[in-house]
Amino acid sequence: MAVSDSPKPAGPGPQSEPPNHELIPNPNPVSLKAAPMPGRMVEELFARAEKAVATLQGEFTQILAKEATRGEKALQIAKAEPGKRAAQLARLRGIWHDLRGKGSTMGYPLVSTICDLGCDYLDAAPKDAQETVEIADKFAETLRVVVAKDLKSSTDATGKVLMATLRQVAEMAERKAKEAKA
Repeated sequence: MAVSDSPKPAGPGPQSEPPNHELIPNPNPVSLKAAPMPGRMVEELFARAEKAVATLQGEFTQILAKEATRGEKALQIAKAEPGKRAAQLARLRGIWHDLRGKGSTMGYPLVSTICDLGCDYLDAAPKDAQETVEIADKFAETLRVVVAKDLKSSTDATGKVLMATLRQVAEMAERKAKEAKA
């Protein structure tokens, strides 16, 4: 008889132990708090949320430039001070992680893709190697171009070239990391 064909136990029998916990019903369910207030329609709430996102989209280029500059500073410190390299690369990864999440939401899927590749690279790369910093700088350089040219997606010619080059760099770095571990 296959495992999936085996009969299921009939339930608690004379050999079962009493439960070691008690289920208490929630006296204050979230559904009561999340329900629309009288006079507000769900559509109105969605419209307000979409308006807020649209406002943030307009500000995202400034946010992106600021965050890219923070990443540049982390890279500069990582290059200049090997003792602080791992901490600065972790800081850079955090910046890219945040941008990875915000990019697509704000209409910049190219930023999300670059930062996703950068995070994946930093996750796999040795944290104290100068080469890690040099390759991370290629990701940062790509973000510099995106900021300078206000590129949103990889569908235009510049975006396609950037992503193709960056993917080659990421693949090469991944191969080197695997060779170093072997």
